[in-house]
Amino acid sequence: MTREERFADLKAATSQLAAARRSLADQQFNARHGVAHNLMFATSHEHVAYHRWLRAHEALAATEPKPPVVAPKAPITASAPAPQAAAPKVETTFDRGREAVAAYYRGEFEPLR
Repeated sequence: MTREERFADLKAATSQLAAARRSLADQQFNARHGVAHNLMFATSHEHVAYHRWLRAHEALAATEPKPPVVAPKAPITASAPAPQAAAPKVETTFDRGREAVAAYYRGEFEPLR
């Protein structure tokens, strides 16, 4: 199958899934209001339509053109300026809280008494 055929199949599966979901919603409404006679069929039909849509979507995604390969960057030479030193880390309340949670899961948490 070509990509165009797969896209057409995905569009058909999408419209079929939308119709099945509308039908299921109608039957669920009927069931809530005491007119349930076709709910199992609508549920089964929606389930099958969803899986057809999922297969069509995966088939189309598999034919997606690959991104171009980017050439690796040249290594840093001695003539390049040295990278700047990072600013000193300042501990925040968020960091202390994250560390307290990590200590709790490691079993090192000492609750205040």
